[in-house]
Amino acid sequence: MSKGWRTGLLVGAGAALVVFGLASGLHAQGRAQTGCCVAVVDIGRLFNEYERMKSVQDELKVLQDRLQRENEERKQKSDMLEATLDKMDRDDPAYVKKMSEVLESRISHKTWFEFQQANMTREVALVTDRIYRDILAATQSIAENAGYDLVLYRDEYQPVSDPDDVQAQMRSRKVIYARDSADITEAVLGKLNADFRAKPRVPDLQMP
Repeated sequence: MSKGWRTGLLVGAGAALVVFGLASGLHAQGRAQTGCCVAVVDIGRLFNEYERMKSVQDELKVLQDRLQRENEERKQKSDMLEATLDKMDRDDPAYVKKMSEVLESRISHKTWFEFQQANMTREVALVTDRIYRDILAATQSIAENAGYDLVLYRDEYQPVSDPDDVQAQMRSRKVIYARDSADITEAVLGKLNADFRAKPRVPDLQMP
């Protein structure tokens, strides 16, 4: 290879490296200038002030009152049977039959009560999941429209006196500081409630 060719290749390679270096620098500089647009949202406030959650709480109160009344009725029935049994002579031929009725009533009441508790726990878990999905969808919509790349969970520090509680909050805290302008909680809450009001009302708790 001639000296001229070698010189040309070296110059060309050097120029290419310079151009590549400049391009990489500009790309990195562009990323540094634009950065990552971050917002925060208060999940606790969204759960507390979302109208769907308030509606669910009202449904839950009505359901609990109904189950409490039915529980009292079933208990009274069992108590009446037991009171009748207590008045009977143990030598009475009907005593054994009445005792069976008392035991059956107690078992039926206990089984019903445990079933209702498990069913209510399941329904509350399901509706909590649906509400959380609403919050995620509304947060994504607001963030995408506003041009945010990342949304973090903002939690307020709660003053406590127990050192263990202080350390627990320190470990669990996701965001140390955020400008108020980075908080999109109000916008997300507005969208959640507007969407909820626009939909036909359907009970969330599906219990017999």
